[in-house]
Amino acid sequence: MNQSTQSEALFSALPGEMLREARIKAEMSVEQIAKELNLDVSKIEALEASKFVELGAPVYVKGYLRKYARLVSMPELDLLKRYDVFEGAAPDVVPVPVTHNLIQEQRPLVPRWGWILIWLAVGLAIAASLLNLRSAQHEVAVEVTQPQLGSSDAVTQVSSPLEALPAKPSTESTQGSAAPLPVKFRFAENSWIEVKDAQGQQIIYENVLAGEVRSISAVPPLQVTLGSVSAVTVEVNTKSISIPAGRVNQNVAHFVLNAAGLIE
Repeated sequence: MNQSTQSEALFSALPGEMLREARIKAEMSVEQIAKELNLDVSKIEALEASKFVELGAPVYVKGYLRKYARLVSMPELDLLKRYDVFEGAAPDVVPVPVTHNLIQEQRPLVPRWGWILIWLAVGLAIAASLLNLRSAQHEVAVEVTQPQLGSSDAVTQVSSPLEALPAKPSTESTQGSAAPLPVKFRFAENSWIEVKDAQGQQIIYENVLAGEVRSISAVPPLQVTLGSVSAVTVEVNTKSISIPAGRVNQNVAHFVLNAAGLIE
């Protein structure tokens, strides 16, 4: 077969058909492939049917294709080229890991604590003015009658009826901050994770490879989103917790961890 014939064969077959033919040639079943790649049978069937949209982002699909190709001893490069043609050579979209320590959100000209300080200063100024007024009022007395010689009448003084207003109390919040909650995530498969703290700040947002672990410690409640959640173990305070089925949709989990380490 010359180079032109090989190119026509490469770009005429679907990626899934190439995998299925290689598997049959290797005398392996779908179940054996799934077991060797540590994937669900449904994912292997989706690969062989070229239904890549069911498998997530292109970066994950290419990872599955590489592993499958190595297992059945077929050229990875040919398979990936055929996949790029099949998908229209769409570029991989990989979410950029973001933390609140690396990328600063746009801040207003005067931050929230700045306004608190301004209002506190205004309140103190008003309170000081009222205290000075009260002191001045108590020092003023109007003499009404002059006592006569030998008279037993006392000098009568009339004080101003105005009463000083009390100082405006400080409005600064005294609410204490909650203690950080330690959480660990263990990944048995390629996945992705996003966690936000009580202020809505992103603590972590990135792709994670199989076998890796991510540990965080942040102020709860924590908003957690996990991809391929069936292959993820969550530990709070070194204890594993179960994710309710009601928080999972198409193998993606969305839930909130409260201060007690429980899922809401």
